Amino acid sequence: FNSLITALGGGSRPGDAMAVFGELERHPELRPDVVSYNAAIAACGAAGRWEAAEELFSSMRRGTPPVSPDRHTYNTLLSVRSKAGQLEGKDLFEVLAGMREARVRPDVITFNTLLAACCRWPGGAEVARALAEEMARMRLRPDAVTHTCLMDAYVAGGAPSDAAELFDRVAREGQLQP
Repeated sequence: FNSLITALGGGSRPGDAMAVFGELERHPELRPDVVSYNAAIAACGAAGRWEAAEELFSSMRRGTPPVSPDRHTYNTLLSVRSKAGQLEGKDLFEVLAGMREARVRPDVITFNTLLAACCRWPGGAEVARALAEEMARMRLRPDAVTHTCLMDAYVAGGAPSDAAELFDRVAREGQLQP
């Protein structure tokens, strides 16, 4: 089931992926696991159905038995919400708090997704700055995507000099990539 849900969801047939997930939910001997939910959430994202992705995320935790989301679940849901323009300001920190509560440690991908969302609304540069500070507190090493997302957020937020300053610092530290 999981392989088929993943293949259909990633192969421009998200509706079919969700139908297979529904079959799995109704199966008398099998239950969806975290991989099933991750694939179904990604399929919802491919279909532009962020609300359905949110509902799946909620239902997995209240199922019988409940299924605990993992880092991939959170990162997938964040990506779906970000692409739909459904991540702003305080939402970003609520997600991090929810991950901590669930004892799921955010990674660089988590932060890159949150930082990319900061480009989509006014004031995103300040939130991006706070996220970068949180990332440093967690001792997560930024990558090229992190730097790009930060620079994009600074420029979109009306702070191009901050983007240039970050670029110069990254260049001085030898972290530039083509």
